[in-house]
Amino acid sequence: MGRSPELLGPEEIRAYQLYLANERKVSVGTRIIAVSALRFLYAVTLKREWTVQYIPAPKKDQRLPVILSPQEVLRLLQAAPSFPHHVIFSTMYGTGMRVSEAVHLRAINIDSQRMMIRIELSKGQRIATSSCPPSY
Repeated sequence: MGRSPELLGPEEIRAYQLYLANERKVSVGTRIIAVSALRFLYAVTLKREWTVQYIPAPKKDQRLPVILSPQEVLRLLQAAPSFPHHVIFSTMYGTGMRVSEAVHLRAINIDSQRMMIRIELSKGQRIATSSCPPSY
C-alpha cells in the first residue's frame, strides 16, 4: 500500500485482510496474528477507538476427521507387528484413546466387570472413562 498506518481506514484494513487470505494464501493462524497486531497498533499505539470493531478476526478452519472404512481399519490392525501392538491399536481405535493416553494406561485402569477404562492423563489432565464394547 505504501502509506502510513495512521492514514488507513477500515476499508484499507479489510482489503489487507483479504489480500492475506486470497492472494498470499496465508494460514488462518497467521491472519489471526496479523489481526492481533493491527488491533494493538490502532487501539494501544495510535489510540483509535473505532478500529477494534472494524478488524474482525478470521474463524479457525473446522476440519473433519478422516473416517476409515471397515476394510481400512482391518488392514491397519493387521499391520501391527506383534500381538501386543495389535491389542494396543485395537484398544485405541475402539475407545478413541490418544497415543499419550495409551502410553500411560496401566492394568489397574481397566475395570473388566463394568467394561470401562479409566484414562487418568487425558488431554488437559482430566480424568475420563471410556466404555469398551464387548468383543465377540
